Amino acid sequence: HGLPDRIDEVRLVGGGARSPLWRQTVANAFGARVACPLEPESAALGAALQAAAVDAGAADLGAWIAERHDAPTSAAIEPNAEDAARLDRAFALYLERAEALFGQR
Repeated sequence: HGLPDRIDEVRLVGGGARSPLWRQTVANAFGARVACPLEPESAALGAALQAAAVDAGAADLGAWIAERHDAPTSAAIEPNAEDAARLDRAFALYLERAEALFGQR
């Protein structure tokens, strides 16, 4: 899916980012802290930064952006190990049932 093996932090934007429950759920699902940029137009800012990185010929867009812009964020939410383990068990059960129903994952 293009994700690295380890994710340290997720930057969450949009309407769901205002929900403490959703922020905690995302932290648990990714096993990473979640922070929300203070900039209300973070999606537009992110698009502009990606465009600037492409225009500059950056080989690694994320690294180029991180070197040049670190958006101020809210206090980070840390994952809850017990809840993350419950999500992992639920997902394993989902995969098991999906395979039984559809013959593949």
